[in-house]
Amino acid sequence: MVLRRSIFALCALSVLIPGPATAADDWAGLYVGGETGALWQSFDHSFRFDGTLAPGTSGGGIDNQTNWLGAVYGGYNHQLGNLVLGIEGDVTWGPDEGSDTLLFRVPGDLDDTFTALSRLGTLSSIRGRIGLAWDRALVFATAGVAFADVATSVTVASTDGSFGAVPSLTFSDSDRLTGWTVGGGIEYALSSNWLARAEYRHTDLGDLSFSFTDPVLLAPAYAPDHISTDVTLDDVRVGIAYKF
Repeated sequence: MVLRRSIFALCALSVLIPGPATAADDWAGLYVGGETGALWQSFDHSFRFDGTLAPGTSGGGIDNQTNWLGAVYGGYNHQLGNLVLGIEGDVTWGPDEGSDTLLFRVPGDLDDTFTALSRLGTLSSIRGRIGLAWDRALVFATAGVAFADVATSVTVASTDGSFGAVPSLTFSDSDRLTGWTVGGGIEYALSSNWLARAEYRHTDLGDLSFSFTDPVLLAPAYAPDHISTDVTLDDVRVGIAYKF
């Protein structure tokens, strides 16, 4: 009985203690690949009006969009027994645009609509990875920095004809936003060179903010106006890579 327990303990210990990588679980090295999947993006538009007739008045809305995505990625893994550490970068195409319209009423029966339209360009990231390898499978977590070009335009239109001959005015701004991304997934070695994966990521790019003054309205009574666009994304993707 004691012998059986000792053998069982040794077997369990041999599983828990990391050993040298075999051809099936050798994750170290450089790799490149491609991915596809679904992307859920959210544009949270917030307006604030600081004119003397309506100080601190605010409003806004959230526009959610769902799109397909395509991506290329590459990275390098370093393996310490069953522990895999790495760095990875990717470029993702597929983000789209979203809009919100807000009806703004101020004293004097002046009704205006403020329509915000935001566009998100190519999304890229540089991330660290940490994972636990088990034979052909690798369960990993990833986190890092994300980048994307974001453009927002605001179209102001009067619903009561107070603009006269000017039907509407448009103001815009754009910038490259830097935020963070975090996620995780599982990777499987189809062979010593081909790796398949499935992963989920959440990305927060922060916000794009700017101020604008409507020259048609009685500035500064109705101005300045401010808009802030907060951009977040969630995606699920599958991919395949070649490890050199």
